[in-house]
Amino acid sequence: MCATSFARAGEPEPPPPTTATFTYATPQRKHYLRATLELGAIMAAGAVQYSTTQGNSTDWDLGYDWPSFRAKLTGDAVRFDTNRFDTNMITHPVAGWLYYTAARGNRLNVLESFLFAAAASTMWEYIGEFREKASVNDLIFTPVSGAVIGETLTQLGVLFQRSRQTPATRVLALVLAPSKVIHDWVDGATPLRSREVDDLGLARDESHRFELSAGAVATLQEKGPTWGDARLALRTEVIHAPGWELPGRRSQWLFDGNVSSLAAEAQLGRVGVTDLQLDVTLAPIAFATTALADTEGGLAGQRLLLGLTSGFDYGVHSYDRTNPHEMDQIAGVHVAGLLVRHELFAPPFRVRTTLGLRPGFTAVHALAVDEYFRLNGTRSTAVPTVVNDQSYYFALGANVSPEVEISLGPVSAGALGRFDTYWSIEGLDRYQERITGEVALHDRRVLGRAWLAVSPVEWLTFRVGVDRRTRSGQIASATAARAENALWASAGTVF
Repeated sequence: MCATSFARAGEPEPPPPTTATFTYATPQRKHYLRATLELGAIMAAGAVQYSTTQGNSTDWDLGYDWPSFRAKLTGDAVRFDTNRFDTNMITHPVAGWLYYTAARGNRLNVLESFLFAAAASTMWEYIGEFREKASVNDLIFTPVSGAVIGETLTQLGVLFQRSRQTPATRVLALVLAPSKVIHDWVDGATPLRSREVDDLGLARDESHRFELSAGAVATLQEKGPTWGDARLALRTEVIHAPGWELPGRRSQWLFDGNVSSLAAEAQLGRVGVTDLQLDVTLAPIAFATTALADTEGGLAGQRLLLGLTSGFDYGVHSYDRTNPHEMDQIAGVHVAGLLVRHELFAPPFRVRTTLGLRPGFTAVHALAVDEYFRLNGTRSTAVPTVVNDQSYYFALGANVSPEVEISLGPVSAGALGRFDTYWSIEGLDRYQERITGEVALHDRRVLGRAWLAVSPVEWLTFRVGVDRRTRSGQIASATAARAENALWASAGTVF
């Protein structure tokens, strides 16, 4: 796409591109007090909801007294909870997003906003839910997932703020970054626009990629016929590194959440939703270097991106369509991950290789739970309470995600892998005193995908590909395994 320069009437000439996420026509200050008050209002609303919701009393293991609170402070009453999977992995990330964006929208930086979210989450666990044991998983999941989701959506919203102002970009900015947009309006703050935009009016002083696709999937599982599904996918990426797409030699450190991505994929078939995957990754610290030259055939050279990442992922998948009630659920967060991406431009070829390494804290459906209960009875004192009640457990995890894509003009081919392994965490059960002869739980998940793509025009891409999924789990001597293959085709728009 070509670039268009523009200036808004009545606004100063934009300065050269900067790595700062928030830039304004006139300097704007941070609002710590307002952020604190807004967090207080959010927590007050949560307290009203909590006090009026039936069923919370089942989590009341403590009293309204000093010994109970002291047990929280000493760690004796800090344990994993036994809430439903989606309560922990959907509602708490939403709460974390509210905490984080209340601070970020008041122009606090990424670290300050995360600390505000962590403080709010801690206060809620210790004060808001006074009669409950402080939840280890909530203390981790809420601020980390909230920061990752909140900053990724904020980066997308700010991209639309910096772009040509149209009804569409204004609405998208408000939907994706409501706290920032509303605070800018209240303060009379005018965000600076990009010096150059592409044909769609999107800012060109940062790299962005959006892909929306729809397709059909034929899946062969171990049981039943070949299943036909519809697949929808959305992928976004923002790399706010000035000059990343331009010729020249540049190296720069990025400290403002400048690298972020979101991938969402859903499959729907005769039995309903058969697959739902959300993966949000943020690199709050990154290093970008480019060595590119403009040639007759296009850009030539290479560029490298290194990032220290945090992330949130949520996944639901049916490995047995003949039993629609058996849904595999895995969701978690990671910090101190590593992203390495190298791109080689050798016209007419382009090669992009990516490697992600992620240590994680995860909630995992115990795949072998049915087999374990068949061998040992319907409840067991050797496994975590949440396994008995909800069939999942909390785990430390490790993920390795390599990917390569080779392009030749409008044609490209690629492959990726995702290798996940999980180990149960022992000693922090809600009722640890009831656990006897505690056994270890271990699960694995693998996804392999390969595809061939063609883009007849710049904004349209057709793909065909194959997927291979395997899943295994073990509890003591009980084991379980699943596998499936899929063939798929899709059409999508890329910009």
